[in-house]
Order: sequence, then structure tokens, then C-alpha cells
Amino acid sequence: MRLLLLEDEADLGALLSRYLAKYGVDVTHVTDGQSGIDAFVAAQKMGKPFDVVLTDGLMPRKSGMEVCAAIRNLPGGRDVGVVLFSAVFRGARAHKDALEAGFNAYYAKPFVLADLRDGLFRLAKREPPTSSARQETTTTSPSQDRSITPQGASRLVVPPKLAVTGVPSTASALLHASRARFDGVLRLQTEALTASVAMIGGVVVGVTDDVPEHALGTWLRSHGRLSEQQHVALNARLVEKNERVAEALLALGFVSGAEALSMMEAQAKTRLRRLLALHGELSTVVGVEAARQIAVAPIDLAESILAAVLDGDALYGAAAQAFVGRHAALPIRRTIDFDSGLVAFARLRPISTLPMKLLEPSSTLGVGGTSVNDALEVYALWVAGLVTTDGEAPLIGIPRPVLQATVGRVVDAAAVDGVVAHVLRARGATYYHLVGLPQTASTSDVRARLQQLQQRWGRAALRDHVLGPATGAARELWAVLDEGLFIFADDRRRATYDRELTDLG
Repeated sequence: MRLLLLEDEADLGALLSRYLAKYGVDVTHVTDGQSGIDAFVAAQKMGKPFDVVLTDGLMPRKSGMEVCAAIRNLPGGRDVGVVLFSAVFRGARAHKDALEAGFNAYYAKPFVLADLRDGLFRLAKREPPTSSARQETTTTSPSQDRSITPQGASRLVVPPKLAVTGVPSTASALLHASRARFDGVLRLQTEALTASVAMIGGVVVGVTDDVPEHALGTWLRSHGRLSEQQHVALNARLVEKNERVAEALLALGFVSGAEALSMMEAQAKTRLRRLLALHGELSTVVGVEAARQIAVAPIDLAESILAAVLDGDALYGAAAQAFVGRHAALPIRRTIDFDSGLVAFARLRPISTLPMKLLEPSSTLGVGGTSVNDALEVYALWVAGLVTTDGEAPLIGIPRPVLQATVGRVVDAAAVDGVVAHVLRARGATYYHLVGLPQTASTSDVRARLQQLQQRWGRAALRDHVLGPATGAARELWAVLDEGLFIFADDRRRATYDRELTDLG
């Protein structure tokens, strides 16, 4: 298979090229959109066309969308498979937009390398060969059989209670629950605080704790995102309505739906990284509904674990050096999550040479080097369950779930934005302003516009979308639209409404 790869991050491009080359892929790597178009044209002229084009979304000179449009209009451009992968464009809407723009497939970063590889070979209508390195990883024992399906995870049991003693103990417990496709909440009780990790299908979707400085309102105030007056209004509403902070922020119009979800996701990641270092008792609350109570967005568990260890040299440096010292001569055993985790590692450590070394068949756990930073990188991979030592990794045959599979089951960011925008527009406005019609418009026209809004943002929004912190706003909008439809059900009620508008001036 001949592949044209467009990726402006040189390290990620080199990693992808080297990985795919193991499976016989002839990769041409360019670092900007226009160079990609030029390479496609040159290959066509030479009679050596590409089978697939794999392009990042945001690049210099031409974006991935522009590259796809240009290639589709070139000779042979309709026959080639074009794949988008991006960390910026995410979620169900991004997937839909990509397909409508002419892409054959779309992968949100971080993605599983093996899934991307198989997708590329499917587009090229070829079967991917198995590399010798991959065989070493997956045929060591029956428990490592790559053919084990996610349903095999049902054999894993998440214990109702478990004592954890910080990294790597807590990380191991969370990875166990992830591979078991756990639905529910893992609650960590320590002497000082209570923290909870929500999972849906084994993917972390939200984290809460009772650390005062982690509270969203306090965080916004300390970062200058809320004025003193707004902070007072927020606290007053919290007392009055008994809402969560994000719900109150949206109801007051202090942030947009996208801003609220982005802040909540960042807050959850901060909490997760802190939680990994705690000692306490981990208990479980089973059920998707329990998880949805604190769901925000899919969070990459492996990346969070890697980041916590890599940034914690003062906490984990000594343990890392001791670990590498004990196991330096042992061969690296790659787990089934190695491919996906290596992409996350490369993003966190773009200048590290470790990923390239790890792809060598003869790599050992001492491959990184002897400095604290070198040992920390190897230790982080071990804590995150990407590599193992001899005699461990009983869960090696069951991969962690993929984030993209969970996106639609968590919070629909686009629907949240739509609901919030319309409910804020509805407050203090006339129904004519809400539907964008003059007061002279016919009753049937106003009602038709209200019905359109209700079909999209009324009961349908509550039924078809997971709205998270915007659920309260959706109920308010639903009530406003229902009242409007009642008012404009006939001309008599509409006349009464118009008189009230006149009396109000």
C-alpha cells in the first residue's frame, strides 16, 4: 500500500511512518497541506498513485479540509481513500462534517494505532500483514490472545472495595475497571477527602472531589473569569436553586455551553491527576445513571496517568530509578494498549527518543537511560499499563475501550450550546424576537416557527441528547416554547398577549 501522510508535527509523523512501515506500507510524509497536494499530483504523473491519503486537520498553508477538497477535484482524486485525523475536530458533529466534506473516514486524536492501521488497509482493499514484533507481543500466552473481544472483559470483576496506596496502585485499579468496561462510579475515601471517578463503558467521563480550591466557582474567581458581583450572584443562585455550579453558570449566562464543558473537562483532568497519588479505600457504585450525574467528556485515562507521572519527578523520581534498576535487563513486554498509549506519550513528550527505541524488537526496560528523566519515562509507561515485566499483566489480553465509542454517550457539546443560546435569547424577549418575526406576522407563521424550535430544542433535545449541566436550561426552554405554542394556538390568545406587550411599553 502507498500512503501519503500529511502531519506537521514531525515526531508524530515519524512515529506513524515507522509504525506503518512495519506492516509494509510505503509512506510519503509531508508537513503542510500544499506539499501534500503537490505530492499527490506528482505521484499521479509518475504512474505511482497513492492508495490512501491520511491528513491532519490543522496544518500550515492548507488545512486538511482544503486538501481533501483539492484532491477530490484532481485526476484520480475520486478513487483514492482520504482519511482525516485531528485533536481539534472531535465528537459526532465533527465526524459528520468530515464525511460530508468528502473524507472516507475520520479518527479523533488520540486514536488506537492498530485501529487506524486496519482502517487504512480496508480503504486500500488489502489485508494488513502481521509484523514479527506484533506477534511477539500477542502470542506469548493464551491470556494475551489479540482475538479476545471486549465482551471478554465481562470475566473481569471490579471489586466492591479495594485499598489503594497511590501510584501505581490507584492507576492499576482504574485501568482494571477500564478494561472491565465498568459502568458507574469509583469512589475513593481518604482521611481528608472523598473523590469520585465516573466511567461509562470503561471510559473516564468525569471526576469530582471536595477539595475547596478545585470548586469551579472558586477556580473561575481565582483566574479572573468571574467578577466579584458575578461571584455573589452565583453563590446566591446556588443557595436558592440547589444547582451544580456549571448549571448555575449556564443559567446566569456567565459562560457559554462550550466554555462550561471545556472548564469542567479541565477541572476533571486536574482532579484525576491529583487522585492518582492518594491513599485510601476505593469502592464502587454500579450503574450508568450514577456516572452521568458527574459526566463531562471522555477523558483519556492512559494519558492522564502518563502526565501525572511524567510531571511528578519530585514525587516519583526515586521510585522510577529503583524500578528501572531492578528490571533494566528484562525485555520489554508490550501490552495490547501499547499502540494507543504510545501516541499519548509522544504528544506529552514530543522530543523524547524513547518511542523509537521501544519499537525495536530487542528493547529492554533499561532502554531509556539512567537519568531521573529517562527512568521516569519508562516508569510512566509501566504505571499506565503500556509495558510490563515478566510474570505480571494478567489483563494484557483485554484492551481499554476507545474514547470515540463513548463520545455520544456522554455530553453532547453542540446540543448544550444550542440549548443555552436559545434559552438566553428567550429570557426577557418577546416571542416575536425569539422566532425572528415582526409583530405583524400571522399567528400561523409564528406558531410554525415555535414548532420548529420545539422540535429541535424542546422535548427532542431532552430525549435525543445527553445535556449534562444544560439539562435545567433545556427544561426551562421547553416550558417557554410550550407556553408560546399555547399562546399562539388561536388569534384570541395572541391578541391578549399583544395587549400585554403594549401595556408593558
